[in-house]
Amino acid sequence: MNAFKQYKTEIIFAAVLVFLISWLVDPLNWFMPEFLQKPHLLIITVVFIFFASLIWKEHPKDEREEMIRLKIGRLSFLVGTASLIIGIFVERWTTGVVNLWLVLSLAMMLMAKILGSIYYNQKN
Repeated sequence: MNAFKQYKTEIIFAAVLVFLISWLVDPLNWFMPEFLQKPHLLIITVVFIFFASLIWKEHPKDEREEMIRLKIGRLSFLVGTASLIIGIFVERWTTGVVNLWLVLSLAMMLMAKILGSIYYNQKN
């Protein structure tokens, strides 16, 4: 229960973000009429900015927390890249066409990882 108290705000923002994004997956426009989609995207953007600011402001209290956060970041990166690769594979397999945003997102994640590694290795 202590972990929930410690990460309560992050969990709430992540849950709200996932809920809002899941409403966009509505091919028949039952849940999200056309006229509400643009304001909905704006709300998603604002919630993501708050979530990102929470993540960015995190400061570990000791070396153990620093190591845990590094492992969490590594796991998040691997899950994100694996999800994008699976999405690319599924789209290619089912439709024969790969969505450009999947490829660009994967490329941006990989470039951020490489450039971040270079920057922080030179900085320290």
